[in-house]
Amino acid sequence: MNQDSPKPANAPGTPVPSRITHHASRPRIPAVLLAACVAGLLAAGCSSTGKTASARFASVEIQGQRHERVRDVTAEVFRDHGYLVTRNGWADMVFEREGSAMNNIAYGNWMGKRVWVRVKAAVTDMSAARCQVKCEAFVVRNRGESLEEEIQLTKVQSGQYKDLLNEVAKRLGAVAPGPVPVKPGA
Repeated sequence: MNQDSPKPANAPGTPVPSRITHHASRPRIPAVLLAACVAGLLAAGCSSTGKTASARFASVEIQGQRHERVRDVTAEVFRDHGYLVTRNGWADMVFEREGSAMNNIAYGNWMGKRVWVRVKAAVTDMSAARCQVKCEAFVVRNRGESLEEEIQLTKVQSGQYKDLLNEVAKRLGAVAPGPVPVKPGA
């Protein structure tokens, strides 16, 4: 065979013609649709529920009690459960206690000091005869030091703090909101 003679189409080393055809630029509908869906999900995920972070963690509404009385009873309940009252201001309060063995295992302070639990609470007037007590809880490493670190607890861990706020409502005679009991035969 002559070197200049054409090779058969299936011979090794012969370029294979491309079967890809190029179309004029057209919109990529799946990509545009995907981008629109992602943008919609992000926008929906950023919407506010109307509650502050502390109200989403734990809160209770109190009716028919003065602000000062609610604040004092809140401090009393936390004190009765082993917390130190480290701030008892008009609108905000801070309660602290040494963390449990489980707190130390989960959030361990590797410097030898125990972790502490800090609860930041607030009483907010909602109307003349109604207020809200809300709180957030934190585990604190290196309490009182320059390298102090607060680790905010999640809503999943809020049960015991909701119980404390419900106790505040109970002591004030303002039953914490809950399901309405259904009378038998009604």
